[in-house]
Amino acid sequence: MKKKIGLIIFMLLSLGIFLYPQYEQWRLDRNLNRMLENGQYEEIYNLLLPEIRENQIDKESKKYYYFLVSLYKTEKNSLFESRFSELIREKNVMVVQRVIDYLGDELIKTYVNQGKTELLLSLIELEGLTFNEDQGYYLSRFIFNGLYFFENEDLIKRAMDLRGEREEIDRIYLTYHYFFGDRNKAIEKYPLANYHCQNTFLGIFFNRWYQRVYSAIYFDRAEYVKELIQEIEEWNQEIEKLNSGILKSSFISNFYRVVNSLK
Repeated sequence: MKKKIGLIIFMLLSLGIFLYPQYEQWRLDRNLNRMLENGQYEEIYNLLLPEIRENQIDKESKKYYYFLVSLYKTEKNSLFESRFSELIREKNVMVVQRVIDYLGDELIKTYVNQGKTELLLSLIELEGLTFNEDQGYYLSRFIFNGLYFFENEDLIKRAMDLRGEREEIDRIYLTYHYFFGDRNKAIEKYPLANYHCQNTFLGIFFNRWYQRVYSAIYFDRAEYVKELIQEIEEWNQEIEKLNSGILKSSFISNFYRVVNSLK
């Protein structure tokens, strides 16, 4: 009987020793999460800094995520950016996702405004990362506004993916569908876009046609204009089927104004 009692006590002690570190980790996570919810970022930073200095915190752990948030929120931006960029390079999707989920809206807008192009592009290209609707739309506009946009077809497709299923007809929708998706969708929806969007798309359209001129060793301008007019007339025919003359008139007149300047 005494042996059985001793065995039970031994097993309970062993179990306690085994579970105690997990309990301590759970308690610490709970405490850090509470501090995060209360905005105690400086306290989190001071609490975790000694372990960070001794390299005692695994990058995969929640503690590292808490530390990153504390860096950003206490405006230690250079330290945050270097560590965050390192996680992206290492393709540490889990921790990057945690940071995006908590800081994403503010972080993305700040980096776009600061022109952090390299970091944002690496973030966009990280496979497995997801963004909410607002983050995705903001990133899609960042891609579209960049000079590299026209040189990278994959980025155009990625911009459309990040844009999501929005009802608004914007330049991303028109550009993607005309050049890579369903061209008829672009033709049909063009008149529903606002005036600025329509003009922007015209600029994109002619920019891509001009690229053919720049890349050609020999170029027949007359033939180029002829082919361009033919494509415009195809648009004209499609729009006549779908919309009123008022809606299509500015569209066609803008096209022909540019074409005439090429003759």
